[in-house]
Amino acid sequence: MLAEKGIVANGTMFYFLGRSEGLGSRLKAGRYTLTTGSDYDAVFAVLEKGPAVIRYTKVAIPEGWTVKQVAARVESVVGIPRDEFTRVATTGAKTFDFEFLKADPTDSVEGYLFPKTYEVKEKSTAEDVIRLMLTQYGKETAALDLSYAASKGVSQHGVVTIASIIEREASVPRDRPLVASVIYNRLASHMRLQLDSTVLYVIGSKEKVLLTDLQTPSPYNTYLHEGLPPGPIASPGLTALQAAAAPAKSNYLYYIMDHKDGSQSFAVGYAEFLRLKAGAKSGLK
Repeated sequence: MLAEKGIVANGTMFYFLGRSEGLGSRLKAGRYTLTTGSDYDAVFAVLEKGPAVIRYTKVAIPEGWTVKQVAARVESVVGIPRDEFTRVATTGAKTFDFEFLKADPTDSVEGYLFPKTYEVKEKSTAEDVIRLMLTQYGKETAALDLSYAASKGVSQHGVVTIASIIEREASVPRDRPLVASVIYNRLASHMRLQLDSTVLYVIGSKEKVLLTDLQTPSPYNTYLHEGLPPGPIASPGLTALQAAAAPAKSNYLYYIMDHKDGSQSFAVGYAEFLRLKAGAKSGLK
């Protein structure tokens, strides 16, 4: 094997030298990184010492987390400073050579840090961890059918953006395709999305969004701007991405969370929505 890879010049010579030195029982099995064109003694020394022990740390990234939340988790578990991770993730999208990032008009990888439990190699850098997550996004979404979205003028970046909103707006999986349909229907009707989740992305997490919050100036504020925000507001999981790529067929334009299990009710007209809203204020179903 060593000879085939060009590590040593002659496999037979390597074998006989090893036997003559009595090294057969002292060479350790394992994975090695070796240099082509090495001399025999150098290779014997490496194999006798044994493979380097590489330690990994498990890092769990939940669905619906932002870059800042991921950065805080990576710092606490792996030790990479959150400021460094955030800087690379929010300004360095174009330094990562992934096809799916080329249509991203922002400099951030927000939305593309795929939620999963990762094994991070020791001494990894922020770039290493981000690349690991981006690679996973590519694998998970390779079979995602984007034809419906494309027919509606929504790019892959738009699908990720819609999926990130779904991740924040719908806590019950069965509601996700319907929430997606509301977003598509509003886009088609040139209605503002008017979604609290996009405002919270700007102002930070809080229990209740106030009317004054809805006036927060930002391109991500869908109360002020028509259409999708410039980019995702969190990292969506695969089910949210699938819902964003293939929404349910409906005429719904409104929804409200009015069930104790977190599920939504949907409405076509504004009057119906106001009725559902009044019912939700009276108590969850």
